[in-house]
Amino acid sequence: MSVTTAYVSDLPLEWTSPVLTARESGPELALWDLDLVLLPSRRLDREAHRVAFARVTGKRPVHEPPMLDQTDPLFAVDLLCQNGFARIGARRLLPEYLPALATAYRALAKRRPWLLPRPCPDAFARLRRSTPLPGAFITTKLRPSAILTLAATGLDRYLDPAAGAYGSDHVNRAKLAEIARARAERAYGLA
Repeated sequence: MSVTTAYVSDLPLEWTSPVLTARESGPELALWDLDLVLLPSRRLDREAHRVAFARVTGKRPVHEPPMLDQTDPLFAVDLLCQNGFARIGARRLLPEYLPALATAYRALAKRRPWLLPRPCPDAFARLRRSTPLPGAFITTKLRPSAILTLAATGLDRYLDPAAGAYGSDHVNRAKLAEIARARAERAYGLA
C-alpha cells in the first residue's frame, strides 16, 4: 500500500487532517496524528516528564528542552542530557525512566484531569466525516499514556488502539506511519 499525502487545507501537512491517506487499488486508510491534529496539548506530557525525571534522578529538572514533535524516549534523553547526563548515561536510564513516565502520566491524569489534552474543536467532526475510511493513528506518547488519553477524551470511539503506532514502538517518529499502516492492514484485513 503506497502512501500519498492528502491536504485538506493550505496549511502545512502536520496541521492538516487526516495526516496521510494510504492508497492502493483497494481501500484507503486515513492516518491521523494525535499529537499535532486531534489532541494538540502537551501540558500533561511535560508534567509527566518532570515527575518521571524526579523519580529517576531524585531531583526536578532545571533545564527543559522545547517539546518538539519527538517521541517520549527521545524527549526523555534530551531532558536528561540538558540536566547534566551524558547521552550514553541518559539512554541507560530509559528502562527505569519510561515505566516511571507511564506511571506519572496515569497518576497525573487521575489527580489533575484538567491537564488531559482536549480534542481540537472539530476533531470529532473530522473523524465522523472520515468514517467510511478505516482509521489509524500515530502518537509520540508511550502506548499506555496514549490509550489513557484516547479513552479520557472519547476518541477511542473512532480510533482503534490496535491500529495505532506509539512513541514506545520506535524512537524515530518518521517510522511510526509505517508501523500504524501495517497494524491497520492487519486489524482491518486490508493486506
